[in-house]
This record gives sequence, C-alpha cells and structure tokens, in this order.
Amino acid sequence: MHYVLVGVLVLIRLLAKRKVIVISDKRRKTKEPVIYACTHIGAHDVESTFEAIKSPCYLFMGDAREIYRTADGIMLSLNGVIFFDTEDKQDRAVAKK
Repeated sequence: MHYVLVGVLVLIRLLAKRKVIVISDKRRKTKEPVIYACTHIGAHDVESTFEAIKSPCYLFMGDAREIYRTADGIMLSLNGVIFFDTEDKQDRAVAKK
C-alpha cells in the first residue's frame, strides 16, 4: 500500500501547492534495515518524509492519541506504523526489535 499512499500524498501536496525539497541524499544501497531519524519539522513532516524516502517504510510513533480514528491514522495503519510509549523503556525496546 505504501506506493499507493505516497501517490495520494503527492497529489494532495500538489493541490495544496506545497513543495518537498531534499537538500542532500547520501543513501547507499543495502540489504540491512535502515533507520531515518527525522526531527519534527512542520505540519506535513511525515508526509514529506515518506515522499522523500520513496521506498516502503514504517513510522515509529510515540503518541498514537494524536491520530487515533483520523484519516492520518487510517493511512498510517495501511502503510505500517509502530506505536510505542516513549516513557516505557521495555516498550521502546520491543518497538525497536
């Protein structure tokens, strides 16, 4: 579903006349898992990050309450999202695995 959802995100972004600008992309091909650590950069940071990464990926999210039963939450569930309690060391370890 990732590619379909990113296509929808691109369409929404274009209709809203927003831009995604990748300043530097130093990715290397690997068969190992990759973690992209992004800071919260704005209102559309998750969508922009998915679009910039392009390949299927999961989002680690520390607070599911913000998107519970929303369109964003449904899209993330279709894409793949790992929720965890940021205050719980054991839960963070399980999410990482």
